Amino acid sequence: IYFISCHIAKRIILESEHQRKFYSRIFFISEEKTICIYTGLDETQYFLDKKSPLPPDYFNNSRIVLFRGKYSREAGLEVLAEATLLLRNEPITFWIFCPGIKNNLQFSSNCFISTEYIPNKKIIHELLLASSISLGQLSNNSRLDRTIPHKAFETAYASKPYLTSRSAGIKELFVEGSEIECFEPGDAVDLSRKIKFLLNNSKK
Repeated sequence: IYFISCHIAKRIILESEHQRKFYSRIFFISEEKTICIYTGLDETQYFLDKKSPLPPDYFNNSRIVLFRGKYSREAGLEVLAEATLLLRNEPITFWIFCPGIKNNLQFSSNCFISTEYIPNKKIIHELLLASSISLGQLSNNSRLDRTIPHKAFETAYASKPYLTSRSAGIKELFVEGSEIECFEPGDAVDLSRKIKFLLNNSKK
């Protein structure tokens, strides 16, 4: 279906330059037929009001590390589960909003897990603004070299630190070490190390 669609189409819109090269190679089409338009986000759909603080019980007297997104191979929830166990004694609370999350994953006791759908206004106001770190995709799946997750744009809009697997896709648009922070894909030990580093160096 993809092969036929690509050859019938006059123009193919893709989410990254790496995805353009991938489509050209896999489906035998000219790169001139493709165009990259980054997903971005519609800022008018988000309510950004830093003057309305959340109630104290949202924070549990600790710093918040947020993961938001559906369960998928790219998401790397298994990596996150292992990292939370490594950080179980740290003053950190993990907020994990993930529809479809597997019941057999073992997280530490300092995790709040929800499978509810999160509307756009709540993403920015109640989740991102309250968080110290926003997590991206955490696996070592090869598709991450061709995609830039929507939550990367949400986090940038909220001016929050973004920690994600190191991949060609995300580094196409963001600079590691200044605009985002990366860790070794699929490595829970390195993920936990980078979380501690960011929380202890919040001004950098």
